[in-house]
Amino acid sequence: MTVVFMLNFLFPPIMFRIFQNCLVSKGIDEIVEEAGTNSNLQRSMNAFDLILLGIGAIVGAGIFVIAGEAASQYAGPSVAISFVLAGFMAICVGFCYAELSTIIPVSGGSYSYMYASIGELPAFIVGYILVLGNCFIIGTVAHGWAEYFASLMGNFGIVVNHVYAMNIFLVIIGGLLYFSVNSTAIVNTIMVFLKMGVLSLFVIIGVFYINYDNFVPFIPEHVEGTRFGGLIGIFSATPILFFAFNGFETVALAAQEVKNPQKNLPIGLILSIAISTIFYIAISLVLTGVVDYHNLNCAKPIAVAIEKIGIEWLSVLANFGAVCGLSTVIIAMAYGAGRIIFAMTGDGLLPGVLRKCSKHGTPYVATTIVMCTGMALAMWFNLSKLSNLSSVAIIINLMSVCIVALYMRFKHPNIERVFKAPALNIIGPVCIAFFVYFLQTMHIGIEFMYVIVAGLAIYFAYGRRNSILMKNLSEKGAKSA
Repeated sequence: MTVVFMLNFLFPPIMFRIFQNCLVSKGIDEIVEEAGTNSNLQRSMNAFDLILLGIGAIVGAGIFVIAGEAASQYAGPSVAISFVLAGFMAICVGFCYAELSTIIPVSGGSYSYMYASIGELPAFIVGYILVLGNCFIIGTVAHGWAEYFASLMGNFGIVVNHVYAMNIFLVIIGGLLYFSVNSTAIVNTIMVFLKMGVLSLFVIIGVFYINYDNFVPFIPEHVEGTRFGGLIGIFSATPILFFAFNGFETVALAAQEVKNPQKNLPIGLILSIAISTIFYIAISLVLTGVVDYHNLNCAKPIAVAIEKIGIEWLSVLANFGAVCGLSTVIIAMAYGAGRIIFAMTGDGLLPGVLRKCSKHGTPYVATTIVMCTGMALAMWFNLSKLSNLSSVAIIINLMSVCIVALYMRFKHPNIERVFKAPALNIIGPVCIAFFVYFLQTMHIGIEFMYVIVAGLAIYFAYGRRNSILMKNLSEKGAKSA
């Protein structure tokens, strides 16, 4: 801080000029035009593909792990109400995404939205955090995938090494993403249907094994001095369960590979969140109905419920469904991170080699780096550390989307909006306040500070020097002089 103060005191014009240039934004028309002329991505996805992509990204580690913890530690059977509230928050943020995606229908998601509004440096930081956040999630989910896969193989008497299985699987996913979007979408579609089929079967069968005494009282009494029970318990579980909805932004990141994005993107965003919310509520009710919520504080709540039901073949299907579910999350996260890097390299903020596309029209260099990073993180960090880092990245990303949506209403009130978020002036500030509150309740480790410092170093060492926008500004300044 002392160095910054001295620089501002000694060289205020220089520091002001640098800061001012870092906040220069690109025009919306310019971003859309560049995306159309400089992209090798193929527009092959429709609204149905987007809905499945969104569900594939959303329904995964959250429902297979978090629901049990939220019920046992905070809300009891009323965890279903917490899911309703979390789903409502997710839909509100989805409205912001949907509006922005129709104004700026390009790959890059919140990075591109920030670049078109606030400026280059904030855009770079948001994009950088979003890429790393996806890598953290890949590492986190890879741990869970290995556990469920080992459990699935154990049902057949086969013992597997968790680390080897995890690495081989990530390599397979990377290879899949090398080929066309269509082939990835087909595999994702199959896995989503299998996953949702297994979860639906669990709900249908589980309904007949519900002990309705477990629902009494539906909202447990608040325990003084804790965050359990009553309205406090419901609202304490809500922010935790919100992360069960993480992944829907992957739909917005597919903008340059979507047919008629202004129409299909809002449909894919909103319906994927709504369908996931319905499944979450149904599953949470069956979980807390079959098993006393006191016994759900574990990493495999669905497995506990199935054990209570006592149907062996359903246990095998549940493990299989978890493997499929977590696979689709990894596919979606790797897909999204690769598209963000693709957008950032197009602006000159990252080396151009990362923008190379395969003959199938996929950014294979960026995707390979993302998968290797996720693999390394999964091996170096434990599950709790990865989960905490990914959670912080998710909050910052989604909060930036709400901020940009509000800012664009102020800066460009008359721009054409194919989809307009309802009551944005209300839901936007509410979402931002929610995210700020949640950041305050989290323990942001020093590791994330290092992440931010590293991002700033990359920007000023490479990004700002090679920024196409900065080069254009310099050329205009030289001509005017």
